[in-house]
Amino acid sequence: MLKRKTFIHHGGALGDLLLSLPCVRAIKADSGYIHLAGRPDVVGLLRDASVVDEASSTDSCLYASLYTERAEEKTAEFLAQFERAFVFTTRGESLLAANIGMIVPRTETIITVPCGETRTHVAHFRLKQLGVHREQDYLVTKLDIPSAYTEKAKNSLVKAGYADDRRPLIALHPGSGSGESAGLLKTILP
Repeated sequence: MLKRKTFIHHGGALGDLLLSLPCVRAIKADSGYIHLAGRPDVVGLLRDASVVDEASSTDSCLYASLYTERAEEKTAEFLAQFERAFVFTTRGESLLAANIGMIVPRTETIITVPCGETRTHVAHFRLKQLGVHREQDYLVTKLDIPSAYTEKAKNSLVKAGYADDRRPLIALHPGSGSGESAGLLKTILP
């Protein structure tokens, strides 16, 4: 199978990018080779977990000109190696997406947040934009965390006072940064 190179730009934090994993996996199944540009802490994890093939930071000066009226030559040269691009954004009229689309003609925008009163899971909402017919093939997204990350997490927990491996550890993520989520967390944790 020919490995088509695909560029994905996703500037969201870890929670938001995890909700996009079904899309990333569907894109990779159709492409074979993925370069993910995003937050450095997040894209590094996904590269090391073999979800994507390459990763770069959206904080890099390479991408800065994509937010202006015209992309710099070095940015255009870099993006020209890709056959397709996907831009995850909250707005359909994104200058970033438009600039990438000028360089990579097969560029698609994936809106990350449903508008209005849409009552659908965000992962479903994003997959539908790709036209995926068998969503169930991508919705179960197990992420194999590399041992270096788990060791770092264990060390952080020990430093925070959690040293009993026999007690269950529960992580609670009630939302993705909204004020409503913060209120819920305050209600649950006094």
